Amino acid sequence: MLSDDYISVTDQLRATKAALVAEQRKSSALERHRDELAMEAREAATARREAEARAACALDEIAADDESLVPRVHRSAVEAADLQMRLAETQRDGAQRATAAASRAHEAEAGLARANERAAAHEGAVDDLKKRLRQSLSRTRELQASIDEANDLR
Repeated sequence: MLSDDYISVTDQLRATKAALVAEQRKSSALERHRDELAMEAREAATARREAEARAACALDEIAADDESLVPRVHRSAVEAADLQMRLAETQRDGAQRATAAASRAHEAEAGLARANERAAAHEGAVDDLKKRLRQSLSRTRELQASIDEANDLR
């Protein structure tokens, strides 16, 4: 018969073996999980490097755009300011020309009024001269008739 010590050691050995098998299963499950996590970490690191590369590329593109856009925006701002100045000058010149034209029109109207007054005065003088001429002509005819009559009487 087997001794109690042998049975007890055998039971202990079986229990230890079962515990070892359980630990090995746990250990292999943990190793698989660790391998999966390591794979995920590698994928995450790769994704992070790719994202950093894309971000660096985007920053380079933005810097390149800034290098080309900032001077263009500056030129556009200068051109806009220049156009505003030219518009203001054109408006000022237009206002000055309009004022000068209004002044010339007013002077022309005043000159026309003076010319009309002079023409009216001249017409009056002409009418007076015509009247005096008719009177003079009438006297001349009367005198001629008197002279003719006096000559006929002689």
